[in-house]
Parts: sequence; structure tokens; C-alpha cells
Amino acid sequence: MGIKVIAHHQGYYGQFREVGDEFEIENEEAFHDSWMDRADGKQAKRTKAAGTQTTGNNPLGAKPHAGADTLPPNDLT
Repeated sequence: MGIKVIAHHQGYYGQFREVGDEFEIENEEAFHDSWMDRADGKQAKRTKAAGTQTTGNNPLGAKPHAGADTLPPNDLT
């Protein structure tokens, strides 16, 4: 037995869903609070916290941008 939800924004789950559509999802992992609400009014259970956001292929995230005072001298002049 799945979980009954209502779309509060447009989204896709098996097919395109419009605002107000009521449908059933397979489990908690399929729940997207960005566009769904549980029909029973309960909060969604989150099994794991969101991780640190990374940038591109850098697994450590974005590094601070070097300012002009930290750049090496220009030896071409």
C-alpha cells in the first residue's frame, strides 16, 4: 500500500501531475516536498539529512575566490 499525496505544484511521478491532482506514491523515498503534500496531513519522514552541496566536479565544494592581493606577480611586464 502506498502513500496518498496531493500535488501543490506541477510535477512528474509516472506521468505529468497538475496542481490539485491526488495520487499514490510507492514509498517515502518517492516523496518530493517541493511539489507534493501528504493527503493525510502528516509530515514526510526523512531518512537522511541533506549533504553538503558541491560545485561541479569538486567534491569539497567551491573554494574561495583569490583576490587581487593574493595573485602572483605578473612577470610579463
